[in-house]
Amino acid sequence: MIRILVDGAADLSTEECAERGIMRVPIPVDLDGVNYADRPYDEFYEALIHSANFPITSQVTPQGFVGFFEEAASAGDDLICLILSSGLSGTYQNALMAKEIVGYDRIHVIDTRHSTHAIRIMVDYAERLIAEGCSGDEIEHKILHLRPRVRIIAGLNTLEYLARSGRISNPLAIVGDIAHIKPVITFSSKGAVEVLGKALGIGKAVSQVFKLIKGRGVDEEYSSYEIYTYGEANTERLHGHLVRAGIHATGRLQVGPVIGGHNGPEALGMVFVSR
Repeated sequence: MIRILVDGAADLSTEECAERGIMRVPIPVDLDGVNYADRPYDEFYEALIHSANFPITSQVTPQGFVGFFEEAASAGDDLICLILSSGLSGTYQNALMAKEIVGYDRIHVIDTRHSTHAIRIMVDYAERLIAEGCSGDEIEHKILHLRPRVRIIAGLNTLEYLARSGRISNPLAIVGDIAHIKPVITFSSKGAVEVLGKALGIGKAVSQVFKLIKGRGVDEEYSSYEIYTYGEANTERLHGHLVRAGIHATGRLQVGPVIGGHNGPEALGMVFVSR
């Protein structure tokens, strides 16, 4: 049997993972003494908006993976592990350490070089490959081959939360918000957040996100998702552009606290596989 494991950054809920037979390792997200790893996403964003503090996210330790890996080894299963980008966290390295501790070769630890619902696309693809009868080695190879084409393109409505996280300075964020600068971001080939552009006003940010998506092309052989953090209005505007261009996403999904805490409310975007 071949099973799939994700960490909390993939934004698959405990309930969904149970329904799909996916193993899930939660990533703790602490804000004002409350762990939001398994709470409703809107509850997290509402707390974030009203808090003066920034959420603290802890990477999964090797021991956090060991129990899952031992379970797979005991059952003689292959385990496809789709892990948060090594460019953002040490969780991937810790998963590799856990594999060494367990000493079981049929654990396939994959650095997705992505986060949130971009990882979901890889999960969807892995499930398809399992249904087609591929081996664990074949699935790992095919996912690594697909990985460079998996895209996140997103627009942020505010710089405040990047400043809170320490990624940019507070004065820069204040000036940027006064000037209505909206950054458009993606993930680099090495799995780090990268700024693709800056727009003046949310309307232009939506248009820029759309043009970048259209320019790369959406491969409809794979799943794709419109994404939002807290509030869907901006993603709804993006949806209008996409539909008029004949681009139809598989669905629309909310980004969870692991990544959403950095992006803040009213962010918009899409995850997809480029042509």
